[in-house]
Amino acid sequence: MNKKIIKIGIVFLNILYSFYKLAGQNNQLLIVSRQSDEPSIDIRLIKAIIENVGHIDVKVMCRHKSSDTSFDLSYFRYMSGPLMREFARSKVVLLDGYCIPASILKHRRNLKIVQMWHAMGAFKKFGYELVGKQEGHSEELAQLMRMHKNYDYVLVSSKACIKPMSRAFGCDESIIKVLPPPKVDFIKWEPYKLQAASDIKSVYDIQDKKLILYAPTFRRDGREVEYMRALADAIDYDKYNLVIKPHPISEYPNDCKGAILDRQFSSTHWLSVCDAVVTDYSAFILEAAISGKPIYRFVPDIEEYEDVRGFFDGVLDEFPGEAFKDAAQMIRAIDNQNCDMDKVAAFADKYLEDGDNAAREVVIFLESLVDEE
Repeated sequence: MNKKIIKIGIVFLNILYSFYKLAGQNNQLLIVSRQSDEPSIDIRLIKAIIENVGHIDVKVMCRHKSSDTSFDLSYFRYMSGPLMREFARSKVVLLDGYCIPASILKHRRNLKIVQMWHAMGAFKKFGYELVGKQEGHSEELAQLMRMHKNYDYVLVSSKACIKPMSRAFGCDESIIKVLPPPKVDFIKWEPYKLQAASDIKSVYDIQDKKLILYAPTFRRDGREVEYMRALADAIDYDKYNLVIKPHPISEYPNDCKGAILDRQFSSTHWLSVCDAVVTDYSAFILEAAISGKPIYRFVPDIEEYEDVRGFFDGVLDEFPGEAFKDAAQMIRAIDNQNCDMDKVAAFADKYLEDGDNAAREVVIFLESLVDEE
């Protein structure tokens, strides 16, 4: 997009925002996501707890947008209208990804913006770690859009994530706070797991076979669809159910006969019923490790992926689960239960700070920010 047009657009949005701010603030927490049109598990848990508090209003705004740079008139209207109005009314804004208004607008001094990144851990490079590289944005665009600026706090799942996340967000380590996301409760607490399993079984007949969950990461070239087909072709459906959960912005293949291509439940929900997890470079690997599931990595493009995207230092060697380029070979490993569960546990321990009630701890922190004078 033209640099001059972007600058004019930012000036226009800030002028418009100044009028929105005239209306004053409410005692409001605004939760913003562009990962999906529906609230994530993290958002639903936070909202449920805060609504029981009583003295804080909570507003959730979810609108999917896959690209930071492509112009979408419908999204622009949403961003410049209802989204910016709620920014102006709020005392605290909680994000789970990059949000254009958070970075480019001149906010009230007392507005607190908290980044709770949607992916746990710190594995694949993103943000400023990719600036100027094939998978990232240009340095000029990152500066122009003030990418990941204006954050008062960044929440991470463990101390091991502090340094890499500070580099990815281009922020000082002092604003990073270790507070695991609420979804940890959903993964670990028995009532949540039982309810998730019940919900899934009411929709799918999965009682009689072991279930393999395949959750590949998104690739800009769309090649993950090819790998979904390869894995679906290698499965013995007399022995296994295969559930494929593409990344939210990935395509769904239409020719994986025998596999369940689910759009109704999250990958986190499927952890309640699966017997093994297949992934690659996705941060979902940490969720699988926390749940104590055997993990296998299907990585036909490992060398290429390292070149175009890359990982934070040393992470790839720490990943649990043996890596396979051949789907049939990986299925044989699953047949033989060849997974080092001690390595799975060690990985979970390093990248998740242990806590008794992750959702409540996050809410207590957000409440403290809303209540600040």
